[in-house]
Amino acid sequence: MTDKMGAMDPTSFAAITGGNALANTVRSAELAPELSLISHYWRIIKRRKWTVIGSVAIALVLGLVLSMLATRQYTATSTVEIQRENAKILNVEGVRSQVTSADQEFYQTQYGLLKSRRLAELVVVNLKLTRDPQFRDAFGLAPMGGTALSTKIVGNAAGTTAEIEQARAILLSRVTVSPVRLSRLVDIGFTSPDPVLSAKIANAWSEAFIQSNIQRGFDETGFARKFLEDRLESTRQKLEESERLSVDYAARQRIVAVEVQGPNGTSTESKSLNEEGLASLTAELNKAIADRMSAQASLSAGFKSGSSDVGISGASSVLRQRRAEVSAEYQKLLVQFEPGYPAARALKEQLNQLDRSIASEERFIQSSASRELNAAYAAAAGRESRLRAAVGEQTARLLAEKRAGIQYNIYKREVDTNRQLYDALLQRYKEIGVAGGANRTNVSIVDKADIPTAPSKPNIPFNLFIALIGGTMIGFALTVIWEQIDVAVSDPTDVQRALGLPVLGVIPQSDSEGEDIPTMLLDRKSAISEAYLSLRTTIAFTTTHGIPATIAVTSTRPGEGKSTTAYALARLIASSGKKTLLVDCDMRSPSVHLLVQAPNTAGLSNALSGQGEIGSMFIAGPEKGLSILPAGPMPPSAAELLASERLPWLLNELLTTYGFDHIVLDSPPVIGLADALIVSSRAEATIYVIEAHATRVNQVLSALQRLASVDSHLIGVALTKFRSEKSAFTYDYGYGYGSDRRKSG
Repeated sequence: MTDKMGAMDPTSFAAITGGNALANTVRSAELAPELSLISHYWRIIKRRKWTVIGSVAIALVLGLVLSMLATRQYTATSTVEIQRENAKILNVEGVRSQVTSADQEFYQTQYGLLKSRRLAELVVVNLKLTRDPQFRDAFGLAPMGGTALSTKIVGNAAGTTAEIEQARAILLSRVTVSPVRLSRLVDIGFTSPDPVLSAKIANAWSEAFIQSNIQRGFDETGFARKFLEDRLESTRQKLEESERLSVDYAARQRIVAVEVQGPNGTSTESKSLNEEGLASLTAELNKAIADRMSAQASLSAGFKSGSSDVGISGASSVLRQRRAEVSAEYQKLLVQFEPGYPAARALKEQLNQLDRSIASEERFIQSSASRELNAAYAAAAGRESRLRAAVGEQTARLLAEKRAGIQYNIYKREVDTNRQLYDALLQRYKEIGVAGGANRTNVSIVDKADIPTAPSKPNIPFNLFIALIGGTMIGFALTVIWEQIDVAVSDPTDVQRALGLPVLGVIPQSDSEGEDIPTMLLDRKSAISEAYLSLRTTIAFTTTHGIPATIAVTSTRPGEGKSTTAYALARLIASSGKKTLLVDCDMRSPSVHLLVQAPNTAGLSNALSGQGEIGSMFIAGPEKGLSILPAGPMPPSAAELLASERLPWLLNELLTTYGFDHIVLDSPPVIGLADALIVSSRAEATIYVIEAHATRVNQVLSALQRLASVDSHLIGVALTKFRSEKSAFTYDYGYGYGSDRRKSG
């Protein structure tokens, strides 16, 4: 059965099968699955489409009327070029920093300056707009006249402060600054009712911007020069003071510095006299040490054997020469004679005498050389000692000077720092003076504004487009607001979403004037007949044994089609070959006998009160197997009569004794009466009828809660008087039996 029921809500289906399931169904209404937000609003729009269409139509008409009645406005546009930096006439830097291609802040600043109040005021003053009749007439200003004495006068030609502020506000509200994308060009537009005035103000705006830019540059340069002049004066005074302190301290400490040429011949370095003297003494000491070491080496060597040839005198040379001659003669005699030969002995004796003379002469020479070396060594050592003492004294003086020179260097560094700062400020002061006179402006006019020949406003297509958008938005807003106010059940999705109940059938509203439901049910191809047939078929799948034996049909309030639905359902069940009884349980306001145009002389009230034979009260229906039990005369208390044990007995008697297969109970409405609760509790199943587009959700929920309190077995909802044009739900009957097919069939 689950497969046959298909889209039936599982929670609602549980309400059919027993227990107090209807209470669970009512509580689950708040927990029923919501449709997607988009589809929900789409259904609302379709249901309220005429509200949206009406809002759009009204907005379009209003937009067209306002556009036609609006004052024609003319826009004139001038174009300027804004460079990132001024033209480089001189290669010196001005006050303003140079920007890069990535510096977007520069252009944003320029756009802001183009819409500044100062620039607007400059245009007002330059054009004397407060005294211009053309300007005053164009914007509906009062004629020129006197003002209060307390008003500050800016100038006789320019106007009062109040007039200038008024004109400035008008200009700022109508000027447009539009940068041309991917370029340095900017369009400056002005809109007014007068085309000539628009062109004049647009051109004046460009010229005033250039004038303001130049004046701002001069103001910045003048401020910078004034600032640098003050800084130069204070820096000069600091430099003089630091130089004075440095010289005074050097004089007190006797620090004298000399300029020494550097090794490359171009740079110089400053050295004190003590440093110069120490360097000279150190060089002399090194030389004296070398001389002393040389004399000491010579003294140590002396006149060693074989190394004293340089010390031989002239006499020693004569003696040595004579000895050589005598020795030669002696050797010559020894060739012929023995050594003892007298002549040989005489020569030998002569040789010995010469040797003694030579030795004596050499001893004399060595003694003289030794005295000379000792004297030279002593002189070198003495000079070295004196120089060492002088170097020590000079070093002590230099160290003392260095200790005193720490403060002196501090003074010198302060002097150097002040001098560098003074030179830099002086150089910058000169550069700004030159740059201020050379670098003019980075703004130039590319195109001047021409007098417009056609109005720019109103733009009727654009206004209609805006009206279309606005009307659509208003229509959507009204639709949502109206939907929140109107909480009536409009289509089957509302039943499933808000009530959590399955829809057993959707009965369309009849479009035929003067044709009643019983007559339309005779046409089996009509939309209503098809809808009720679908309802009967759906009910057959709600239990395991088919159509319930006793079915109560109720509604929230009267007039929702409850009785018609009960009549149609009983008639269609009977047409399927089942013996069916339609009972009018609404004894307060009976209507079933009117559907079959029968009298209501005896009926349910008589049967429940035990008056008369039940079988004699039946009325034959239009279908074979269909019988109708009218409500009968209205009793004093219908609720008490229905609440008696006679109603269950009567239903059982009708099913068993009289052999009816199905009984359809036309129950009274739920709201305000207890009758429907009693009838519904006695029936095997209850069908709830809701009039589409009329019955409110909160009313239905209240009624369902009452039914749940008596353990009524509610199987679903029949939605009646449904109009598809008022709903987003598209109703279609199977293969579409339309009027054309009925005519042709």
